[in-house]
Amino acid sequence: MHFTNTNLLLRHFLTFALLLLTFALTGCPPKETAKEEPKVETPPQPTEFKKTGSPDMYFRAASLDLKSFPRKIEMKDIERFAARMKKEKIDILAVQTIVRYPDLKERIDVFEELGRKTEMYKIFGETIALSGRQIGNAVFSSYPIRSNDNVPYKNLKSTNLESAMVALVDAGTRPLLVVSTRIPDNASEREVLSCLKTIALQKKNFKDTPIAIFGNIIKPKKLQELEGVDEPLEYNILTWEKSKETKKIPLWFSSVELQPINSTIIETDLGLTLITEFKLAGQPAQ
Repeated sequence: MHFTNTNLLLRHFLTFALLLLTFALTGCPPKETAKEEPKVETPPQPTEFKKTGSPDMYFRAASLDLKSFPRKIEMKDIERFAARMKKEKIDILAVQTIVRYPDLKERIDVFEELGRKTEMYKIFGETIALSGRQIGNAVFSSYPIRSNDNVPYKNLKSTNLESAMVALVDAGTRPLLVVSTRIPDNASEREVLSCLKTIALQKKNFKDTPIAIFGNIIKPKKLQELEGVDEPLEYNILTWEKSKETKKIPLWFSSVELQPINSTIIETDLGLTLITEFKLAGQPAQ
């Protein structure tokens, strides 16, 4: 059987067309794609919070001794003094030798009125009471007073029954011991040391609590005799002079936790007043 040229061309054409049709139906082989590994989500790690303790803070304290006030205290004296304390932004006020007549309604109760006019918490420590007349020391504070103790001195020859008013003040970032006291002006070196030791020993009950002591305790010459007391105390004294009058006001404080930024003595309607701005070191982390 013989094929013509036309038939041969037709045969080739049909074969080529069949190949094209097959290619069109099947298409190109798919490209291989890499499989993605499933993502493993890492759970968020908890934040570590470290105890950093409390921050440093600043407060202003004042100290006033009423022993030498020359006349009867009137309401206007208290009002003007309280206004001055507010102007000076005083946070803590220690007052020595407050005289009170609780049973005499016609006499102003200096302690009560000072607390009312300054709008502070207050605590009074009686040293002596005789014929309706009370004498003592006080602490006023814009911070809450958590506890207090009126600590008598046992080794003084004086008959005035002097004592130390010790107040535990909640200063916000940490507690603070505030002492308001007056000892005899003619106290001997031995008596002064005894008074300081009595105060310092109170701090043993308040671990890591700084202390500030306001009053008239002048630094004794042999302070090293206090080495047995677990409280490093620092001492500052300020001098006020006017004409021929000179007044010295001392200040004791914990040398590690308390740092006086500046101190001054001002004249007020109730007498010379010591004002000190303190930096209170933050409480260390536990």
